[in-house]
Amino acid sequence: MTKADVLKAICLPAVLQLVVACATLPPPQDLTSGKLPAGPGASFVMAKAGPDLSPQSIAAIGECLGRAGMAPGGTPAYFVQLAHTLRAGKTQVLIPDPATPVTAAKLAPRRKGTLESLTLTVSDIQAQEIFRASVTQFVRDKPDAAGMASLTDHLCRVLATQK
Repeated sequence: MTKADVLKAICLPAVLQLVVACATLPPPQDLTSGKLPAGPGASFVMAKAGPDLSPQSIAAIGECLGRAGMAPGGTPAYFVQLAHTLRAGKTQVLIPDPATPVTAAKLAPRRKGTLESLTLTVSDIQAQEIFRASVTQFVRDKPDAAGMASLTDHLCRVLATQK
């Protein structure tokens, strides 16, 4: 075995692992505050969402709220709002650290690309915020329907844990 063969055998796998590690994006991060209302009297009306939220995502979130114990229609006791935001990936955001309380959140690492977020807020009839859930993910290129579906699915999983 030549010196070049040894270098290829050692260096090539290490370089490939480094490239793969840099190429993967972290999973979506979520942050919640408050308690999601549930049970009798937890009826809601959904605010009109912006044009960047698909009707499928809005309907899916409504279904997830239903499974979590809220009910659409009737005389609404709660007002639900959805917001979709995009910001430069070099912007740092606070994300929860699972080992510590939310008050000791840490800064997400800076990355090139875009931070895409989907935020749900539930307010009572006095416009006091009762519950908030936000899911943020990194996107390398332009946000697309697959990214929105990923955010919607992750938000639904977060809502399912609020029972």
